[in-house]
Amino acid sequence: MALVNVVIKGSNFPYELSGPYMFKSGKKAGQSVEALMFADHGYLVYLKNIADKNMASGSLPNRLHLHLAWVMRAGEFIKSSEECPYCSYDGERKKVEMFSVRYSYGGCSYGHRFTCCNEDECKYRVLEEKSKLFPLKFSSLAYFSNAEQKRLGAFFKDLFLGSGRLDTKKAFELFSSANPL
Repeated sequence: MALVNVVIKGSNFPYELSGPYMFKSGKKAGQSVEALMFADHGYLVYLKNIADKNMASGSLPNRLHLHLAWVMRAGEFIKSSEECPYCSYDGERKKVEMFSVRYSYGGCSYGHRFTCCNEDECKYRVLEEKSKLFPLKFSSLAYFSNAEQKRLGAFFKDLFLGSGRLDTKKAFELFSSANPL
């Protein structure tokens, strides 16, 4: 168990991080917040916005509100272990920090070969006509439709956790390992 600081509406709150937050009822019963960051990020943003809006001045947030604020902040600092397919600085490749999305015919495409580190030379190589570069952060999902957010969430899962089934414990450990500045 670890004690972390969570900021909600400009106020600091201590939060004892004891494990994944599991929904016990409702349409997400049996699922964790951490897994839903990959599977349904938009739903979590919606829940957090409602919790923020309904929190009266001077009141304390509930456990779900604290956990949502913590995991969304941590999602901005997760580092990929995947190497940039374009660079080779001093014989060592940097880690992926950006992903490119190419728009065509109303849809978009992306993939592992459209990722790069944050070096200008690599970013230039990954960009094409009708494409846009985004930081590899969960907040980048806000730029996409709900359906695309779910597809990109699966892509993020592959980048951060590898292929295969999403494991709640590994997802929690990933967010716990994030190092906010």
